[in-house]
Amino acid sequence: MKHKIAALLCAFSIIASSLAFAAGPYTPLPGNPERKAILDALRKVVKRMSGLDMVFVVHYLKVEQGWAWIATSPQSRDGRNHAEDVAVLLHKRQGKWKMADIAASCEPGVDDTPDCSAKTFIKRLKAKYPLAPLTIFPPSMRHAK
Repeated sequence: MKHKIAALLCAFSIIASSLAFAAGPYTPLPGNPERKAILDALRKVVKRMSGLDMVFVVHYLKVEQGWAWIATSPQSRDGRNHAEDVAVLLHKRQGKWKMADIAASCEPGVDDTPDCSAKTFIKRLKAKYPLAPLTIFPPSMRHAK
């Protein structure tokens, strides 16, 4: 009897996890452990780059098949100091979220180099990370002209 229950639980777990991957992109809500893990990974990146310990106002977050795209506004914990917006592609490897790529910092109208266009950026990401699903990126990036 114990073996049947264990087998049923195992089968249910496999079915549930495959359905989660088949469901398409999703946004983990505040309080969700996955969202916290993604933000903690981003926090490490920002701290390494700037030396600052920041919290994030999340403007966009989509996760699918172990990949995530997040666009945020970093700020100090007290909300008084703000840093430049950060958008990052993350990949979950061996159970941990790690930065795969970071969006170029470009000022519209000032820096019009090809690397600053959404079309060039998404094309480069797809070439570099062909397994990253396009559906995690904002429509404005996916359909850039």
